[in-house]
Amino acid sequence: MTVCDDCMARKTACGNIRCGNPDQYRCGLIYSPGYPTAFPSSAYCVWTIDGPRGSYVTLLLLDVDLPCASRVLQVRDRFLTVGWNTIHGLCRGEGEQKRYVSSSNEMRLVMLATSHNNDFGDSRGFLATFNVSTFSTSRQVKNIPADAGTNNT
Repeated sequence: MTVCDDCMARKTACGNIRCGNPDQYRCGLIYSPGYPTAFPSSAYCVWTIDGPRGSYVTLLLLDVDLPCASRVLQVRDRFLTVGWNTIHGLCRGEGEQKRYVSSSNEMRLVMLATSHNNDFGDSRGFLATFNVSTFSTSRQVKNIPADAGTNNT
């Protein structure tokens, strides 16, 4: 039976949080502090999902309720040539049931809550799940003829 990580278990605040264990395949739950109730009006949170070499991360956003004027939830992918790159920024109503797949074994989720806007008390924050999977070949070609791919001129 697979037991998934709860990256925010017993945490009342956030900063730099590492989710998953790079030595094994994991799944997990990530959410804003206090979800589904209000969270601090000013917070900078980074969740790094780390899988073993040769794996990739699938992130599914289940609920995003963040004011667009003051909070942005960013999905960041680690591209091998340019480092961390934001592939999507989200706020209220833009992220429910959206799936993102990383191009490497790491993905980051960043929440920038930087405003003291009055509507922060009405926001649930966000809820997401992740899975770390390995790349695998889909099929092997068998019984290749001896002359396949050769030029017989």
